[in-house]
Amino acid sequence: MKSEKSKAFIPAFSDGRELYFMFSMLEYDGVPVIFVCSDDYKNWYLCDCVEFRDYQRWTISRTTTAVLSDILNQTLSVYDALSLSKECRVVELDYETNEYNQRMVPFSCLKHTELPQKGAMLRYYDVIPNRKKVQ
Repeated sequence: MKSEKSKAFIPAFSDGRELYFMFSMLEYDGVPVIFVCSDDYKNWYLCDCVEFRDYQRWTISRTTTAVLSDILNQTLSVYDALSLSKECRVVELDYETNEYNQRMVPFSCLKHTELPQKGAMLRYYDVIPNRKKVQ
């Protein structure tokens, strides 16, 4: 699947990779909460927006279409999908300074505030429109 290259959704990682928004699995008030991005190398990333009130924070892990399909088929939770990565990238956007900070964190060291609820599945009506996007 080709991503739109108009503007990176999440700016360059320290290795120069930019992430481009592909589709949202779950939104709250128009804010993508659980969504999928890709990079210029056709890698897929599962992104979980764990904070968006005072600042934005995303927990991001590289993923596969098989894992995304399992999430959409409700056989794998987002927590479990993120746990498949040894490390996750945590990206924060400060609303006041408009600056991004990022760090790599071993999954086992992520704080509970940087993770989705353990075992929670997406609701049926959230997944139907997205199933074809990962096939």
